Amino acid sequence: MNRPDHTDIPGGCFSAHLSWRRDHAELALTGELDLAAVHHLHDAVREITLRPGWLVRLDLSWLSFTDVVGTRALYQGTAELLRMGRDVEIIGMQPRVRRVAANLGFTFPADAARCWVPQ
Repeated sequence: MNRPDHTDIPGGCFSAHLSWRRDHAELALTGELDLAAVHHLHDAVREITLRPGWLVRLDLSWLSFTDVVGTRALYQGTAELLRMGRDVEIIGMQPRVRRVAANLGFTFPADAARCWVPQ
């Protein structure tokens, strides 16, 4: 079952698209995750926590930018899902997003982000 994007307006600068597959939830983040957009990420993570399932695939392939607040929200959302016993797989993290997190000292848990190696 697919859900609508978590965004204020169609065509906005950020969207969090949540879809449900047979064996996992997939959350695809697109655009710029900043102070104005973090509530969409919080809403999507909250929706994931309300449904059963083990694997959450977080697709950052189209996330082009994140600021300090967005990076913190991304880290906290991942940590919350892990605390609940969910497996989190992060795919497609762009180098500039990875660099912001590394500069801030945010280290995603190794079991959550196989691609989380600062380059």
